[in-house]
Amino acid sequence: MKNENLERKLNELDIEKSQCSTFIPSKVSNKCECGLDQINHDRYALEKQNKPSKWDRETCTKPGGITDAYGNIFFKDKNEEISKYIRVYYKTPMNKMIKLLFDDNYWQLKYPRLLISVTGGANLSISRLLMDILCKGLVKAASTT
Repeated sequence: MKNENLERKLNELDIEKSQCSTFIPSKVSNKCECGLDQINHDRYALEKQNKPSKWDRETCTKPGGITDAYGNIFFKDKNEEISKYIRVYYKTPMNKMIKLLFDDNYWQLKYPRLLISVTGGANLSISRLLMDILCKGLVKAASTT
């Protein structure tokens, strides 16, 4: 069940989700290169003329209305701690996100002392040793900042 109060607040902030606007068939039947099934695309995305040859987030997505992808995550190994999540359009202005996260009228989180962003999306296969080195490097960077 969705929290109606949070839903109203997301409407106030006008925080949108992404929507695929161009169906590019993948090698997997009835799927788009965005990963969604054909049935999850509107008629415009399916019938769009002058489609690019390759799916690209910049040209093949658009804002898809107020986000409905949010809620709570429960981590069993964190003493049943509840964490919040939200999926937003990748061009959502940062001031809206800061307001959602830290404003007294919304999630009321404490400001972080450190914020690390790891950006990527490639499906990499890396060894356990390389993963350990990467994690140790991130910890060292965080502790010296």
